[in-house]
Amino acid sequence: KSGKIKMSVFIIRLDDYFEILNTYGQEISDAYLIAFCDRLQKFTSNEGTIARISENEFGMISPEIRDASQAASYI
Repeated sequence: KSGKIKMSVFIIRLDDYFEILNTYGQEISDAYLIAFCDRLQKFTSNEGTIARISENEFGMISPEIRDASQAASYI
């Protein structure tokens, strides 16, 4: 199995983002996103990759989490 790498891919959607944006405005919703991203970065190590896919969706690739049971413990 040379050359094969196992890793996890997460798609995370912030369901309340638009409600926060519409209720509290851009400044508060930006602070919400920044706080969320700070937590997400702590969740993954330097080897992980995080990307914003849309206004309220993020993707994360984590090479440290290599099987379904390990990934499920984070959900």
